[in-house]
Amino acid sequence: MSERKDSESNADLETVVPNRTGRDLRDKDGDTDGHIRVETYKGIGTRIYVDFFGSKENDADKPYITSESFAHSDEGAEEATKFLQENGFNIELTL
Repeated sequence: MSERKDSESNADLETVVPNRTGRDLRDKDGDTDGHIRVETYKGIGTRIYVDFFGSKENDADKPYITSESFAHSDEGAEEATKFLQENGFNIELTL
């Protein structure tokens, strides 16, 4: 991954290596839960998947917010990092 060029310190970020087991995440405000994982599908290939859920939603049918997938590459990890950070997660992905 390329070095970050903004003023935010890397020391504030948790480095995460996405894997097939997956990992639960929480945004810095505690409002959104996230889940990141790597999956491989026939015809699609291997991708990084990021899902967001509302942490404070009381209705069990409504916590889902969104999902995005990214290439399983350094560039895809950079894109997923940007997506996570734009949504309040202090996470930096690396492969």
